Amino acid sequence: MVFIVRACLARLFGWSVMTILGDVALDEDGVLHGWCWCPWEPQTRRRVDIMLDDTLAASSRASRFREDLRLRHYGDGYHGFSVTLSKQLATANHALLSARDQATGVCFWQKLFGSVALPASFTARIDRARHDLQALARAEALTRPGHGEGARLVRALSGLEAQLNIRAPAPMPRFTLPRPARPAYSLIFDAWVDAEPLLHALQQAAPSLHERNVEILLTDGGADPRTANLQARAANLTYCLGPGQPAAARRNDATALARGTRVIFLNHAAHGLDATLAALPQQPAGALILSGALASAVARMVRTKPAEAAFQASTGLQLAADKSLLTQLGGFDPEMDDGAGLELLDFTLRAARQNVPLICWGTPGVAVLPPSRNTEAGERFARRWLMGVL
Repeated sequence: MVFIVRACLARLFGWSVMTILGDVALDEDGVLHGWCWCPWEPQTRRRVDIMLDDTLAASSRASRFREDLRLRHYGDGYHGFSVTLSKQLATANHALLSARDQATGVCFWQKLFGSVALPASFTARIDRARHDLQALARAEALTRPGHGEGARLVRALSGLEAQLNIRAPAPMPRFTLPRPARPAYSLIFDAWVDAEPLLHALQQAAPSLHERNVEILLTDGGADPRTANLQARAANLTYCLGPGQPAAARRNDATALARGTRVIFLNHAAHGLDATLAALPQQPAGALILSGALASAVARMVRTKPAEAAFQASTGLQLAADKSLLTQLGGFDPEMDDGAGLELLDFTLRAARQNVPLICWGTPGVAVLPPSRNTEAGERFARRWLMGVL
């Protein structure tokens, strides 16, 4: 029923509706167990291509029955697959392993396999190169008096030697995120273009997230290829890859994968999650909880000002709601995605129109002005909500 509602809203508003959902688990023996399903073609058995770097390693039709998919209402449950790559992975020192829907080319899972660290001899090789440069800089042909070109070359070689005065970097730390059987919350981040601050925030918050029964999902538009390293460093991280997709579409995909009752969206610089997660259970069920900036924008456009919660939230919090509310309203509209959160404002206004209680994370900051019609998303927003007022 949820997907029927989303499909009707998608047709009504002209959304792009081709979404591929899926996940893969890689066993130690080189066997991949996964599933792939499209909510807009729920009876179709998708064919999945398994890629090792840019080479096709295997192909399989996702048609095996999985009870977990049936319980989550992902079609009739016959969308699982299993592929054995023991031989290919045994001969690969390192590779990027990915799973793609063959019909659309959408990559829905990605993992770095094998060691990607510098070789053990790296430091010794650098020392030898530096020693050779020193010997070359002292060569008689270059240090002969009056040899101007030789003097400049000696200075350049000395500078290069200084740059080589390095050591192999320490291995990147690994850590484990919680993976509760029945999570209360699904915390959704987006990688944007720099995943390192996100990784640090997750690592610091891991104990609190485990205590509060929280699962972590990471969405990635493919802007930074280093984001794939997160899967090698953070165990139990659910990775939602949507190359070239707008943020709204990635949020919808992550929401469909989320298992928690309440879904929380944060940006990559989120801090102070402990206080926010502690205060969330005190908020009324069914309410839509907004960031201060988003609440300011909504207050300019609806008669009822969002109520202010009596707590300070994480600086990176954007929006939180029951998963049932997100699916009931059809999720976020990719056609409204202007790169500045306009799709969040559009979703909030749709919720307000349905008399959903709105709660602000804290005191709103500077009021956000309505979007300009200079963008296609702004023009659509104006037609939908402002009726020519802009």
